[in-house]
Amino acid sequence: MVGRNFLAHGGTQVWAQFDAPIRNYRGYPSALITEDFVRPPDADFAGGYLIQSLGVMPATYATSLVRGGGLWGEELMTALEHSRFTAGIGINGECLPSDRNRLELADETDEFGVPRACVSFSAGPNEQAIDGHATQTMTRIMEAAGGHHLRVLARTAHTLGTCRTSDDPAEGVVDGDLRSHDVPNLWICDNSVFPSSLSANPGLITMALALRTADRFLAG
Repeated sequence: MVGRNFLAHGGTQVWAQFDAPIRNYRGYPSALITEDFVRPPDADFAGGYLIQSLGVMPATYATSLVRGGGLWGEELMTALEHSRFTAGIGINGECLPSDRNRLELADETDEFGVPRACVSFSAGPNEQAIDGHATQTMTRIMEAAGGHHLRVLARTAHTLGTCRTSDDPAEGVVDGDLRSHDVPNLWICDNSVFPSSLSANPGLITMALALRTADRFLAG
């Protein structure tokens, strides 16, 4: 079971240019969040997504344009020249577990002789439906705000899963206390124990799980 059901939040972003300077890099990342679409009433998919504002440094924005938008050369430089007039919003979209999405050890090793990770991940029909709904929603929001020259950037965020929680050893790696089914006295309390991704940033949940797990093994 270890390595199966790799998860990642859908993280599609929609950016737009505005007539006045925005200087989004001065803003705090994810300063504004709405959960109105965590369970949208018109959904043809399971789960949903939250929408958040984006405040990114220029280098991060440039990386997103290259990786998510395929920009390079003159086109990339033109987009960066307009970056202070640009603002964006993005999603954290739910991801359903799938056995075909895995993290496995490659034959190749790093400089310390440790096998490198090989990740196989593809968005399924449900994730694609969420992304389509979210892209339409964010496009309408940016247009209503007066944005133009919209740009959609493909992205994922927050690696999760691969040591999922389940009371059934055939379905998971750890039990409800996050203790390994197979290895005595092994406890796991990071993002890997998530059985599904939900739509929230996993940081606070992971910290809470760490504290809860510490209480469990200190109690014996």
